[in-house]
Amino acid sequence: MDHKTAAVYGPARFVLTLSLCGWLRVYAEKIRPQVIAEAAAAADELFLTWNGEAICSGQIIKCI
Repeated sequence: MDHKTAAVYGPARFVLTLSLCGWLRVYAEKIRPQVIAEAAAAADELFLTWNGEAICSGQIIKCI
């Protein structure tokens, strides 16, 4: 939503392969809850830093 054209076009959309979708599901359900602190676990963002803070959008593509 921080993207400069989000107000006009809405949030960015991208297509995942089945295998990448599966890996993201494993990360979200199994790995993320074990790695980050309880307070950060309630955050809406899927990708967080090791400190539990939201990752900026440019960093997310690098992570994927």
